[in-house]
Amino acid sequence: MTWSALALGWGMTALVGGTFLVTPALARPTLPLGVSVPADRIEDPAVRLALRGYRLAVLAVTAVALALTGALAFAAPTAAVAVPVLLVTVGGMVAFVRARRPVMAAKAAEDWYAGKPVRMSAAVTTERAAEVPVRWYVASAALLATTTVVGALRYDDLPGRVPVHWDLSGTPDGFADTSPWTALGPVWIGWATLALMVVLAFVAARMPLRVHPGDPAEHALRRAHAQRGAAQWVLASITLATTALVCALGLDAWLHPEELRWSAVVLPLFVVAVVAATVESVRRYRRALGDADRSPAPARAEAPDDDRFWPGGLAYVNRDDPSVWVPKRVGIGWTVNLGSTGGMALTAGLLLVPVLAVVLAVALS
Repeated sequence: MTWSALALGWGMTALVGGTFLVTPALARPTLPLGVSVPADRIEDPAVRLALRGYRLAVLAVTAVALALTGALAFAAPTAAVAVPVLLVTVGGMVAFVRARRPVMAAKAAEDWYAGKPVRMSAAVTTERAAEVPVRWYVASAALLATTTVVGALRYDDLPGRVPVHWDLSGTPDGFADTSPWTALGPVWIGWATLALMVVLAFVAARMPLRVHPGDPAEHALRRAHAQRGAAQWVLASITLATTALVCALGLDAWLHPEELRWSAVVLPLFVVAVVAATVESVRRYRRALGDADRSPAPARAEAPDDDRFWPGGLAYVNRDDPSVWVPKRVGIGWTVNLGSTGGMALTAGLLLVPVLAVVLAVALS
């Protein structure tokens, strides 16, 4: 139990901390920590100090969380996984929000945009849909289909009660009466997750590209495509990794329910796969972007993209923008416009999903 908690806790904590650490590198140079600055201020001392302070804070909170994992693994294995990950997540967000303040204060005090032509809205292009890595989803579906067949063949030989929950040592600690829903629960979860990811992938591929007006004309589309391609990679690769983990859990429940065997092997591989997918997505983004961030080509009008619409640099709230999804200011992918009716409805739905999942799990067990 201790070593399982230690490995999983350290892996997840390092993943979250590493994600926070590389996040600033995925933003435009004119959006350090999600604060819009003119192109001639990206090397301002306030910006450099803020970025350095943010990275040091993330490293510090990650180190504390890793040490906490080691301490809790011997006394409270479950907490050794959950508490450090929560700590580094909250600590990373706090570090991000706090590090932005000196940049915003310097920008306001010295009026960095004074006398500069600006554009307040991004252009939208209706270019062709992006390519969806369908092969990854087909591989996930094939793995799930094979596992479902194994579960169906084993169903008649299962005992009257099947395990539905295991502790960190791999010992089952929750059971439910055998039924198609409980016995095949892992694969149903897998199919639902796969369907959701496929829908997200195709919707994301067909969303109009929002081109940042501050980019040089020859680089604007390249950046948008780089972000969309990296996001597609993350969705597809993590979907396959999640499918493998769900299938391993199902096989354990049907073939040797007394302990987790397949899952004990697949779980650390899952953590490694998620880390690798994150690193690879950053590499693909930087490769696709090329030298766009370093090019001396003259930029178009500055694009402050009003900081008022980005509280904390993490959320987007603009009642005058009808878009439900918008590109993230920092990082890869999209975020919801919490100021639009569709965005608020979507957020409410996303928050409702885990609640329904918990209610369903309680009802089944």
